Amino acid sequence: MREAWTLGLGGWAQLTAVHTDTAAYWLNDCLAVVRDVRWVLFEPWPTAVLAEANAAGDEFEAGAVGVGGERGVDDGSAHRWYLVR
Repeated sequence: MREAWTLGLGGWAQLTAVHTDTAAYWLNDCLAVVRDVRWVLFEPWPTAVLAEANAAGDEFEAGAVGVGGERGVDDGSAHRWYLVR
């Protein structure tokens, strides 16, 4: 769980530094760990931050980046909600 927390905070920090592509990779890795350990109560937070990174980055669209940063992988991320600024 410590790894998921660290990856989530790192992804959020990358997003606040406007490094949306790096943030998406960190947050996808975070979600992979969260899902692996089945930390259901924590999952909404990195999902929301990833949605914001996707909305902020031009090259990241809904479902375009799978878990681990793989492009073109349908990991069910198309259902993610985007935060409106």
